[in-house]
Amino acid sequence: MNPFALHGGDFLFFYAVTGAVALGVLYVWIRLQESSRMMPQLQMTDPYQIAYLRGGTAEALRVAALSLIDRGLLGAGGKTLLAEPGADQRVRRPIEKALLKLYRTAGAAKDMHSDSRTKEACREYRDRLEEFGLVAGAATFGRRLIPFLTVTMALVFIAVLKIFIALSEGRHNIGFTILMMVAFCIIATMVFRRHRTKLGDNMLADLKVMFGRLRDRADTLRQGGATNEAALLAAVFGISELSPERFPGAAALTPDKGSGSSSCGSSCSSGGCGGGCGGGCGG
Repeated sequence: MNPFALHGGDFLFFYAVTGAVALGVLYVWIRLQESSRMMPQLQMTDPYQIAYLRGGTAEALRVAALSLIDRGLLGAGGKTLLAEPGADQRVRRPIEKALLKLYRTAGAAKDMHSDSRTKEACREYRDRLEEFGLVAGAATFGRRLIPFLTVTMALVFIAVLKIFIALSEGRHNIGFTILMMVAFCIIATMVFRRHRTKLGDNMLADLKVMFGRLRDRADTLRQGGATNEAALLAAVFGISELSPERFPGAAALTPDKGSGSSSCGSSCSSGGCGGGCGGGCGG
C-alpha cells in the first residue's frame, strides 16, 4: 500500500514509526562510527577535566567554583559569589584564577557561564578531551554530518511530500504532520550535537564505577578542602550528590530548574513529542 495514500491518524502512525526507526538508525550509526577507536590511555584524575567530560564548560566551572568554596577561597550566599581578597594569587590553575578574578566583586553565580575569561580557561580540557576522542569536536561533527543529513532529509522529504499531496487534494489538516517533522528534526539535531562521543560515554561509565564507593559515603564528606573528594564526587555524579547540610555553598551553584521549555525538550528527547503529536489528523 502506498503510505502517501493514507489519511489522518493512519498516516501519522506511519510517520511516527518511520521517524522512530530513522532516529534509531541515526543514533546507532553515529555510535558505531565512534566505537571504532580504542579506549585512550588517559589518566582521569583531574576533577575539572572529568566535569568537562560529563557536562562541558558549565559543569567544569561549577565544580571549580565548588572546590574554591570548599577551600574557603570563594564565598557563597544565596546565588551570589564573592572571592576572598587576594585569593587569585593563591591558586595556579587557570580555571580557578579566572573564577576568582571574576568574583573580586560580588556577582551572580550564573555570570561564570557567560564570562569570556572563565570559558577560555576551560579550553585546555576541551582540547585534550577532543584530542582523545572523548568529546565531540570539529572532526567528530564532520563524521556525524552524513548520517545526520541522510536521516533528516529523508524525514523532511516524507513530510513535505505528504503535505503537498494533502494540499493538492484540498485538505488542510496538516498541522500535526508539520509538528512531528519539526520534532523529529529537533531530536536528530540533539543526537548530532551530543557533547560526548561513544568513547566518552564509556569513559564516564567507568569513572562512575570507579568512584561508586565515594558516592556511597557522600553523606560522610565534610567541608574544609582537606581532600578533593567533594570535587571528585561532584565531577563524576553532579553537585546534587553533595549533602546540602555539609556543603551549603553548593546550593549557589545548582542550576535553576527550567520551566516549560526544558520539560518539552526532555519529552521530545524521549520520543514523547512524536506520540503526543500523533493524536490529531495528519493530512
